[in-house]
Amino acid sequence: MTIAYMNVATDRQHLEAQREKIASFALAKGIKVDKWIMEVSGERARQPGPRLRMVTGRLREGDALIVADISRICLTLYELTRVLIFCLEKKVDLYCLDDRYIFNDKLDRERMAEVLKRVGEMDRGLASLRTKDGLERVRSVGKRLGRPKGSESKLFYLDAHKEEIRRMLERGETVAMVCERFKVSKNTYYKYKNKYPDAW
Repeated sequence: MTIAYMNVATDRQHLEAQREKIASFALAKGIKVDKWIMEVSGERARQPGPRLRMVTGRLREGDALIVADISRICLTLYELTRVLIFCLEKKVDLYCLDDRYIFNDKLDRERMAEVLKRVGEMDRGLASLRTKDGLERVRSVGKRLGRPKGSESKLFYLDAHKEEIRRMLERGETVAMVCERFKVSKNTYYKYKNKYPDAW
């Protein structure tokens, strides 16, 4: 089975270009595309979309996956290497047309999978290090980390007025009116409602 996978951002502006590129490649190589899968993801898709995860879960040895370019799979190196390793270990051919990457039997699949695993681990480690460095820079300039000061006190404040809140709701007043009365955001109100379910 050969699957063509296309991924676009919040609209379909590049969908036809991807379809045309894949169709031309398949025709030139004498490949019959059995399924065309299209997915709309966010502009900065950091993980493979749910349809791609479903597709890869069904691919078997000897199958093929074609994408217009490798960034259509996802935009983080760690997640990308996971898909590539899957294809290598399952002996699924992967064609990334713009990048001219072909993962098939001509490669030493086991060695390539091992290299990609190490690259993925390095990327995850570097991402963790970048996060820690960023937090340290924030601390060094005196900024507080974590929950803003006073957010917990607002929950206690609402809890102290739970009877009045209950009466307001029973009278048919809206959550927006409750929030206006007690000068809190809707987010704080729903946090309170979830944290103190016995109050209702």
